[in-house]
Amino acid sequence: MMMQNIMMQKKSKKSQIWTIEFIVSFLIFIAAIILSVKSVFNIYTNENLRDIQQESEFVSQYLLSEGFPTDWNNDTVIRLGLITDNRINETKLQKLYLLEYEKAKYSLGIRSNFFLYFSNATGNIPLFHIINNSINESNGCGYGHASVYKQYNNGCIISLESLKYSDMTKISRITNFNGSIVQLNLLIWR
Repeated sequence: MMMQNIMMQKKSKKSQIWTIEFIVSFLIFIAAIILSVKSVFNIYTNENLRDIQQESEFVSQYLLSEGFPTDWNNDTVIRLGLITDNRINETKLQKLYLLEYEKAKYSLGIRSNFFLYFSNATGNIPLFHIINNSINESNGCGYGHASVYKQYNNGCIISLESLKYSDMTKISRITNFNGSIVQLNLLIWR
């Protein structure tokens, strides 16, 4: 009888160990599934943001080039560029402002939305108004997607509150405008 009790206790301990091992293994398995699903979602999100960042780099490089052809106009533009002799060309900037937004996106080769504005050490400047005073100061604050709110009140105010986007990136580049240092700011989003 004593032998039977000892055998029963051994069987009981074995089943307890097996149950604990099963529960631990099951929890590890569930954790692995959760981490796998999470990493798949992160890869997708990171790829989208990476695409937008690449577009930002390309667009900023294009804008700080001469464009193609170098003397482009609204009918001949293949690739936008705003620079001539290492400075912003006022004529090209005026042509950009008059260019339809969708055509500008196409000539920049991007799927994303964009908005371009300029600033200097004192803040955002209405550069499009400065080169063409027939453009009011608020509209002269920038160029791009129509839903970006622009206002002028002793400087340009750019508001993105009305935008709906999942990913956005901003890139800034230093350039020359009439002997002054200005910063080209580019927002790109999807």
